[in-house]
Amino acid sequence: MELMGNQEMVEISKLIYKYWLAYFDHISNRKNVNMYEASKKVFLQTACEWTGVPLKENESDKRASQLSNLFENAASVGLKHWKSRRERIKAEKWIEELVHDIRNGNFNLDKDKALYKFSWFHDIDGKLLGEKVVAVEILNLLRPMTAVSVWVANIGLAMYQFPEEAKKLQNGEEKKIMMFLQETRRYYPFFPFTVAKVKKDFEYNGFKFKKGTITLLDLYGTNKHPEDWSNPQQFIPERFEHWEQTPFNFIPQGGGSYDFGHRCAGEFVTMAMLKATMDFLIKHITYDIPEQSFDFNFNDIPAVPNDGFIINNVRFI
Repeated sequence: MELMGNQEMVEISKLIYKYWLAYFDHISNRKNVNMYEASKKVFLQTACEWTGVPLKENESDKRASQLSNLFENAASVGLKHWKSRRERIKAEKWIEELVHDIRNGNFNLDKDKALYKFSWFHDIDGKLLGEKVVAVEILNLLRPMTAVSVWVANIGLAMYQFPEEAKKLQNGEEKKIMMFLQETRRYYPFFPFTVAKVKKDFEYNGFKFKKGTITLLDLYGTNKHPEDWSNPQQFIPERFEHWEQTPFNFIPQGGGSYDFGHRCAGEFVTMAMLKATMDFLIKHITYDIPEQSFDFNFNDIPAVPNDGFIINNVRFI
């Protein structure tokens, strides 16, 4: 949570601009750009610079692909699942080696960066965290930041399905952009549900939960519950204009508190990254949206349009 301050969010926004500019500066304006795939690379580069993780030249594509396997295939079965587990082991090894080098003085790193802080963090007994523990915690920043690319694809889907709402964004007004982004997160689930196992017997609202029972939290249903949302099946960004959030009525990234519950602390980062991306799309480039498949299955994990939001004829303004 110490990483989620306003200064850190400003830094992330600046990095998003930096890497989107660099990305579009090196491609032909006539090329079809899959924004889902492109944002994986841009967001991975942003995450690495923000946390202090060094990327070697031409390493971005490899690491973006590696980390995307962790959220695209983790819920799969068979070969895709085992591929995800294999890539997880490789990613952990990558960060473990960096932690080892930092502790042995093999390279200098800004002391304000997460990689440095985590590498030298002492536990309650005054001991340094294990290298693997540090690697897992760093990946818990890199992986979800790369995964925000899913919502970039869903932004494209929302703009396509609801062009009248998209037109309201043309003047770049921050408030309207934020409402559009929040409604996108409510309307299109990153995951349709999350899974947990009951740790001990308990009873809630007359329903008995037995230890060991697999349970599902319906993210999709909660974000469209008619007791909390008027006209929940309609895409209405203005619903967020005077909206008051509770810990459990809006849970695209989990519910409860950030510090002690299961709500993702990265929600702040997600909004900073998406807002900066929308600002860039609106204020810095023009583009066309060619014919493509925006079909997707709400049961997919994650739920992404088939073609991932393609744009072309990109020009800087």
